[in-house]
Amino acid sequence: QVSGGFTYRFTSSGPARHEAPPMAVRVPSWVECEEAEPFGPSGLRKEFDLGAETAVSMRLVWSCWVEEPVLEVFQEPTRLKYTAVFNSREEMVQWALKNRDRIRQRCRLLDNAFRHWSLGAAPADMAALALHTHLANTWWTRRKDGSDWFSVWEGSCYYHSTVDVEYNAAALYLALWPDLLGMLLDEWPEFEIDGEKALGGDGKGTGFLCHDMGADHVVGRQVYPHHMEVEENANYLLLLAAWAAFTGEVKQVKKKLPFCRRLAEFIVKSDTTGNGVPDRGVANTIDDASPALQYGRDQVYLAVKAQAALWALADLEQKCGAKDAQTERWRACASKGVKTVEEEGWLDDHYAVTLSRTTEGLTDPWTGEALPEGELKGWDDYSIYTANGLLYLFLGGMKTPRWKMNRIADDIENAARATMTNYGCRHTGTSDPIVWFSQNMWRDCVAAYLGVDMLSNIERYWDYQVTTGAAWGASLYYDTTEQNYLAFYPRGVTVFAMPMCAAGLGLNRLEGQLTLRPVRSTLRVPLLPLADWEKMRIPVLSVSRREGVAVADLTERDLVGDLTVTAVGVQLEPAGGRATGGPAQNSD
Repeated sequence: QVSGGFTYRFTSSGPARHEAPPMAVRVPSWVECEEAEPFGPSGLRKEFDLGAETAVSMRLVWSCWVEEPVLEVFQEPTRLKYTAVFNSREEMVQWALKNRDRIRQRCRLLDNAFRHWSLGAAPADMAALALHTHLANTWWTRRKDGSDWFSVWEGSCYYHSTVDVEYNAAALYLALWPDLLGMLLDEWPEFEIDGEKALGGDGKGTGFLCHDMGADHVVGRQVYPHHMEVEENANYLLLLAAWAAFTGEVKQVKKKLPFCRRLAEFIVKSDTTGNGVPDRGVANTIDDASPALQYGRDQVYLAVKAQAALWALADLEQKCGAKDAQTERWRACASKGVKTVEEEGWLDDHYAVTLSRTTEGLTDPWTGEALPEGELKGWDDYSIYTANGLLYLFLGGMKTPRWKMNRIADDIENAARATMTNYGCRHTGTSDPIVWFSQNMWRDCVAAYLGVDMLSNIERYWDYQVTTGAAWGASLYYDTTEQNYLAFYPRGVTVFAMPMCAAGLGLNRLEGQLTLRPVRSTLRVPLLPLADWEKMRIPVLSVSRREGVAVADLTERDLVGDLTVTAVGVQLEPAGGRATGGPAQNSD
């Protein structure tokens, strides 16, 4: 406010990590304002009367427009998608001016869904920060044949759509926009590698997925230094199963079954001992952890994730009408692995990091060199990753192998105590004090389905974002504490799983089922996957105690459609006769 007038100046600049690739272009920006007059080269000005009874405002549209190609996709320069939606910047700005009120209404709809929930301010603030950070990493371009390309930078790493990162970030897609995950699921198969390159002759007829699609402004091949074969294969299968459960889509899944079977066969062949636990191709996403957790043989974390993936694929194949013996083979392999982990991995109050206790035959994937012979330090440690592979089975309301769920719940609680810091949990009990906030949020969400309420831990994670923002002038999401550097990182949108998991949501449109198993007896959360965004309606689940009984109410019940609703641990208020309720169901 300057002497009875509003004065705005706008500048455009961007951070530079290194020399910009040839495909990079400067992004010009403009500000449009209907009511103000230009001021200098980049300003707008409007006078007002302090004595006037009515308020004075300036309505601005800040727009960016790039006509040139910005991303190379398989050696083809591609332009941002909006250049195919609008013919010019002026047309885009006019659209924004015309639809301003509706845009604001839709923004308020989502904001209010988070503002009025019972989970508190920290997860709402985290969701806002994480969403905008994710958006800053997205690339949506149009190819010459008219098809779209969608991929997401891995923040400060600049890799495109890293599978293990999108495994966590997909919570956002499932909550708000499943079509984006569908696009990624269509694109990743273009980055399959022959399994023989990792397993030799044993890998014949198998395949594994690249870690990423490219880096910087070029898509077309993996750039990360080494593969994460078993993990990325399992991630893809679990993501596909969750997407199918949320969308009810079968046709697209059927087309992918041959590819999925090659991935699953690789997981099976990665087990050389016949115990159902992979011991080859086991380097994983936790690339700043101890050797035991990062690339140890017979990892419990990867074993559980592989078991979940094989089980989910068997379920998908049945939904697609497959009736051959292969489907049961996936279940048999998963069950064998479950038995091995339960018998050999349980250490009184937690699961081991690896079943293997020595460094014999273990090679560092970063250097290619064998580790010195001896005991594998940390093989018996506490770890926050044991149950990492379970969340999509829970979210998708899918059946599970016969894991001892009570043990898994104990493992989560005991590992949390052994690894907790002021800002969240370390990877393991004896590791360096590095915290990955997205993995902490993921663990908290899994715990909710097991009746362990750790959702308040997000206060710790948000405290770190506030601390870094105040101390470093940061403005985007940091996924790790300062011993590592994963900045403006997209994985923070893991927080979008939080309201779904607090509700214990299990959405399976393939089976026509909606299960609600809230972790709290006092709760209010939006069920975003059931929203009608066109009509701007979001169902809300509310839980309260009445005379000692937890009672749940679900608004906008018509949006549930033909789904059969089952409530577990609460009594669901009836709405038309389909809803059922009952006591909590626990399994061991």
